[in-house]
Amino acid sequence: MKKIAAIGLFSFLTICTNAQTLIVANNNPGAASGTNVYTGSTALQDAIAAASTTAPFDIIYVVPSNVAYGQITIDRGLTIFGIGIRPDKDLSAKSQVGPIYINSSDVRISGIIGPSNGGIFMGWSVSDITYSRITIENSRFREIRQTNTLSVMLDQVLVRNNVIQNLGWGGVEFYVSSNVNVTNNIIYCNRSSGSFRGNTVNVLNNLFIGDGGGDQRAIVEAVDCLFDHNIFYGAYVNLTSASTGNVWNDNMSFGSTDDVFDVGLYANTSNSPNIESTDPLFVDMPVNSAWSDNYDITLQAGSPALNINGTDIGPSGGAVPFDAEGNLLPLIQSVTLPTLIPVGTDLPVTIKAKGN
Repeated sequence: MKKIAAIGLFSFLTICTNAQTLIVANNNPGAASGTNVYTGSTALQDAIAAASTTAPFDIIYVVPSNVAYGQITIDRGLTIFGIGIRPDKDLSAKSQVGPIYINSSDVRISGIIGPSNGGIFMGWSVSDITYSRITIENSRFREIRQTNTLSVMLDQVLVRNNVIQNLGWGGVEFYVSSNVNVTNNIIYCNRSSGSFRGNTVNVLNNLFIGDGGGDQRAIVEAVDCLFDHNIFYGAYVNLTSASTGNVWNDNMSFGSTDDVFDVGLYANTSNSPNIESTDPLFVDMPVNSAWSDNYDITLQAGSPALNINGTDIGPSGGAVPFDAEGNLLPLIQSVTLPTLIPVGTDLPVTIKAKGN
């Protein structure tokens, strides 16, 4: 079975890297190095250094490991992918990386888990530059932040299908940006100063979650942002005068000390009514302050968040619903073989895989 799985992986990578180089980073003890395979404690940073600096940009696969790969800096366009948030497979190891510093355009990160200090930081230690075409998806990190240096611009950024743990530090922060979409994420609100800061950001179909206490605040500062079809769950929505000119459409609130959307204050407006102090009825998602792989954010039948103006409110709605098992790499979940194979006949094999 292991040989069949390896063949499936090789075939996929051969197809998807036809004009690119696939580079493997593997820091597992005893891992064997080879052509485009980097091992040891600096495996991932070494793999980045070996990647091409010109398009089409290379792909790095981060082999799951019980040892974190540590801090990296991305200074060129590339795709880095790992096994995902919650692999639909009996696998205890994850692709653990962080913190990650992105100082480049054309970067895609998918399927990576950040350790307790594992944030993603964009535009650190640079100035007078614009980075474009950055995607962060299917991952779990403490925070995702843009530098507050006003001379660093971000354009065409997509943050989707992530669990952002916050852990009392950052959350999601964008300062000078355009064409930024933060969509279908689970964003924890574990600090009194808030979990989201943004300027002209589309904030769509996210779950902002806290433990229901008075210091579990969702918004630090939001200016000219669109908040559409989000659920604020155990995290209060109260805005200050620092948050102005936002549009609030079809959002839902429940379970905090302040469930009122401040439409009408500080030039905040709405084109479609929000739903306040209403339980979205998740299958299994308690008001809490820490993610568990056992949680299920599926909406129950009869949920008031179902099919509101064409889509569900929260991460299960929108064009790409949240999927904790989602991963860029098709993950082989099972291989089925017959118990008896007559001599001279073909071997029928059924392989079940999942990816996005």
